[in-house]
Amino acid sequence: MGEDGHRTTPIRGKEEEGIIQLNLFSQRAPPQPLVTVYSATKRFVDFFSRGLEAEYRSQGILVQSVLPFFVSTNMTNYIKPNRFVKTAENFAHEALNTVGISSRTSGCLSHSVQSFIYDLLCPEWLRLSSLGVKGTQAMWRKLEAQMTSLKHEQARTHAPK
Repeated sequence: MGEDGHRTTPIRGKEEEGIIQLNLFSQRAPPQPLVTVYSATKRFVDFFSRGLEAEYRSQGILVQSVLPFFVSTNMTNYIKPNRFVKTAENFAHEALNTVGISSRTSGCLSHSVQSFIYDLLCPEWLRLSSLGVKGTQAMWRKLEAQMTSLKHEQARTHAPK
């Protein structure tokens, strides 16, 4: 037990090398109105992983937070991949190339560019302002309508004839 009463449990018994990669969907987990609990848990895991990285780096254990934008998965209803949306396989390949380079990464170049532009155009103070909350509400309503429409379309195309 440390001087401050904090106790850490070793990840491995002896000094061995290893990698812990925590994928946190949602770019750098900023506070987001209307999905507060979701964004707070992402922020916690990112903060936790940075602490683990500091504690275990000297033992050769790398801890990396991966903070992507959109990846075509079940969670995103397999949104069509493009320059900005990666397939899960392509994203995983590119993200693994960042291991050992950075303890926090967007996972791929296109997501890093998106992160930079997003932070530039939508700073946290704006997202958390009343105008930002209204914009977020409008965006969620639009997404819900699109998702409902997509589900109905999928049900029609997959219905038995």
